Amino acid sequence: MSLFVKTFYIIFLLICLTGCSTTKTIKQKSILRPTTHFIQSSFKGLDGWDVATHEKSFSAFLRSCKKIQAKKSISNTKVGENLTEWKNVCGRATKLSATLGDINNLKGSKLREGRWLIKLFFQQNFIPYKVGMSNHGHNLTFNSRFTGYYEIELQGSMKKHKDFQHPIHKPPVNLRQAKGSHHLKRSSINKGSLHQHRLEIAWVNDMPRLYFMHIQGTGVVKLKEGGEISLVSSGSNGFSFKALPSEYLGSALNIMNKLRKNGKKGHEDMDKNDSYMFFQPRKEIHAVGAQNVMLTPEYSAAIDSAIYPYGVPIWVEIKMPYIKGYTKGESYKRLFIGQDRGGVIKGGGRVDLFFGRSKRAENVASNLHAFGNMYVLFPKKLSIPSIFDTR
Repeated sequence: MSLFVKTFYIIFLLICLTGCSTTKTIKQKSILRPTTHFIQSSFKGLDGWDVATHEKSFSAFLRSCKKIQAKKSISNTKVGENLTEWKNVCGRATKLSATLGDINNLKGSKLREGRWLIKLFFQQNFIPYKVGMSNHGHNLTFNSRFTGYYEIELQGSMKKHKDFQHPIHKPPVNLRQAKGSHHLKRSSINKGSLHQHRLEIAWVNDMPRLYFMHIQGTGVVKLKEGGEISLVSSGSNGFSFKALPSEYLGSALNIMNKLRKNGKKGHEDMDKNDSYMFFQPRKEIHAVGAQNVMLTPEYSAAIDSAIYPYGVPIWVEIKMPYIKGYTKGESYKRLFIGQDRGGVIKGGGRVDLFFGRSKRAENVASNLHAFGNMYVLFPKKLSIPSIFDTR
């Protein structure tokens, strides 16, 4: 997003928050990375490139560039991680941005010219590489795997009353010293152990949705009184995450429905996970990724940050699933920017696409499990290995 036990554990996290680094850190067994293969291609080889518009991709890339240009050193352990060349490309992007002005306000011939210049910028500064994966050289496939993540929305109130009974807490002032204390377990907090400390930010009407916000580490509360509060994680209670029982399978929406249907048992099952997340308001409209930039819905992605540097452009070619009222199984081709990471996003051909927040975002992200073509764009002057193995 960077919105994490095998079987259910991986299914659960892949669907709910697979990439999102805005999620909390969860202890888990290490997931082995496949070998990544890079085959140099061309922009003519990108299906749909010529007819796509790239201004939102360019805007997202500019946000990454601000972080790249502020860097003083890097590890040089990732593919294409050459700070000097990335800064050079970002410098050219910044100059183009100054020439164009606010691309979102351009119209008519100026918009058409701006789109052409942005497309030309990517073509002149990058080379696309098709991504493949293998088991250390065996069973090579160029069928990359894509999932989606989103920012959950909740209905809430600034005051507790009949319909809004579940509090969202800011962290206690002594959280660092109190971590691991019994009174900070999820079950204890849900029984009111923190009520006397007056840490409630808001009260919401749906415990399963609140549970998922705890997992994702970010969300938005739409207030009964009007307006909304955007929230981001601000520390946890120090207990390890425990997944829900294996009866809770399927999409995030299916899991939440099952928890509601189970009533008291559903609440007890959630309380078995001692881990608890605290929150604070945030100023950004959308979630912030691991690169510490605000994510752009349907143009930001979570990548394996052990392989790729943040800010890398990624051309995606997939087919959407059929989701009644939202998608019709159409082709989906666009340029994303890698600005987030995920605990279960492992391998060069594994990407989690950020869909923002809305009913559409929730339905599409929860149901997206697609295989397709992935091309990573690296600056032209960089030497990219044909094979990258992390073992």
